[in-house]
Parts: sequence; C-alpha cells; structure tokens
Amino acid sequence: MEINEKKLKEILKEERQEFQEYVGNKLDKRLTAQRKEFQNFVGKQMTTQREEFQNHVGALAEEFQSQTQAVAEQYSSINKKLDSHSEMIAGLVEDMEVVKMELSSHSEKISSLAENVEAVKNEVKSVKEDVETIKAEVKFVKEDVETIKNEVESVKENVESVKMDTEFIKGDLKKKVDRDEFIVLGNRLSILESGANR
Repeated sequence: MEINEKKLKEILKEERQEFQEYVGNKLDKRLTAQRKEFQNFVGKQMTTQREEFQNHVGALAEEFQSQTQAVAEQYSSINKKLDSHSEMIAGLVEDMEVVKMELSSHSEKISSLAENVEAVKNEVKSVKEDVETIKAEVKFVKEDVETIKNEVESVKENVESVKMDTEFIKGDLKKKVDRDEFIVLGNRLSILESGANR
C-alpha cells in the first residue's frame, strides 16, 4: 500500500479526530470529576467558614450589645450629673446675682466712705494748719509770758523797794514829818509807783 500525501492527510485527519474525541471525553470526565470535588470542597469550606463567621458575628453582636448597654448606662449617669450640675449652676447664678447686688451696694458705700475720707483728710489738713498756727501763737505767748515774768520780777523788785521806802517813810513820819518833806516824799513815791507800772 502506497501512502501518498492525500492519504496521509486523511489518516492524520482521522487520527486527529479520534485523538480529539479521546482527549475530549477523557478531559470532560476528568474535569467533571474535579469540578464535583472542587464544588464539594468549596461547599464544605463555605459551610465551615459561614459557621465560623456566624459565630464570630454573634460574639461581636453580643460584645457590641454589652458595650452599647454600658454606654447607655454611662449616658444615663452623665445625664444625671448634667442635671445635677445644671441645678448647681442655676443656684450659682442666683448667688452671683445676690453677690452682684451686694457688691453694688458695697461699691456705693465705698464711694461714700472715700468721699468721707477725703473730707476728713481736708479737715485734718485744716486742723494741722490750725495747730501749726496755734503752735506759732503759743510760741509768741511763751515769749510774751517770759517778758511779763521779767517785768513782774522788775515790778516785784520795785515794789520791794517801794515797801522799804514806805517803811523808811513810816519810820521817819513817826519821828516827825514836816510838810515840805511830806510833799517831797509823796513826789518820790509817785515817781516810784509810775516806774513800777511800766
């Protein structure tokens, strides 16, 4: 048998078709089996992971629920504290109003006291000036008193002299006095008296 090119092509074509059918059938069976295995494996893995995920999500939900409840309790506690603080602030505001009114009253009193202090300062200044004037006048009065003391001493001395002269005159008069001597003595006494009055 002779193989020519045409016949070779036909044989190769037939062989190719048989090979393709054989490979296609084998490959289809093999792929179908592997697909089923893969689907079973993926199904099992998905089921396992779904269960794990559901358990995890359940745990997260419980934890979230407990944390939410804790936050709600803290929120309630914070609200109570805020209400308490609001009441305290309202009381403080009222107290501040009272303090402001009292402060205003005290400010008025302080202003009045400042005016009174200023008036007292002016009066004290005036009294100081008066005291200085009085001190100066007292100084002059002391000087005048010293002068008067000195003059009184002088007058005392003159009076003593007059007393002695008078005693002398009395003694002479007892002895006998003539009229001329009496006039001279009277003049002398007048002179002494006028000197004592100075």
